[in-house]
Amino acid sequence: MPTSPDLSLLVPCYEEEASLEETLRRLVEHLEASRWSWELIVVDDGSRDGTAEIARTFAGRDPRVVAAGYPRNRGKGGALKEGFARASGAKIAFVDADLAYGPEAIDAVVEALEGGARFAAGERVSDAGYGPARRLASALFGALLRQLLPTEDRDTQCGLKAFEAEAGRRLFEGLREEGFAFDVELFVLSRLSGLPVARVPVEMRHRAESRVRLGRDSLRMARALARIRWRLQRGEYAATLEALAAP
Repeated sequence: MPTSPDLSLLVPCYEEEASLEETLRRLVEHLEASRWSWELIVVDDGSRDGTAEIARTFAGRDPRVVAAGYPRNRGKGGALKEGFARASGAKIAFVDADLAYGPEAIDAVVEALEGGARFAAGERVSDAGYGPARRLASALFGALLRQLLPTEDRDTQCGLKAFEAEAGRRLFEGLREEGFAFDVELFVLSRLSGLPVARVPVEMRHRAESRVRLGRDSLRMARALARIRWRLQRGEYAATLEALAAP
């Protein structure tokens, strides 16, 4: 029976055909040089371009790489739920397909787990990689978040996080949001259950062109945060909070 790897690294993808091959090459090269046994799970979030085919082709060359996905776009949270369901590692991490923080930042969040944390989150030390629209959207999002939900986290949306496998599965099984707001649910549920979060400073190296549309996405932000608040008030996360609080 195959031994489970030390680390499952998840890469959610949506229409990344222009850069995915290079991203996967860099990740495999980095993981091969690491001290962990690993698997790399690439989850295509219903792309309409050649993303899924690139992932399948890459997986065909290396048995440690798994190509997963589904035909309809669900959102990054949906892609990661799919990845967590497939992951077999003792630790599970995810990273954005544009590698905005560089592969070496993965080591920092995984090492935080080795120090005893069960959830380690990248925290961006600068937003210099973002344009004016993205910065304004982030400021609006932060203001709404502090008004509506019980979290004081400065950076919920960094695309680099790692989990002790059982804690990560419990969190993701309880998530209801499949779009960008799944990150908020992670922090809110961790805070309410008493699951501590280790914050790991990361430096943004580069960022692909933003897909943020200020008017449209600001409205989506407000609606998503309101949905999470409503579920909390109705006790819909109670089972997840109980599971997370268990030893």
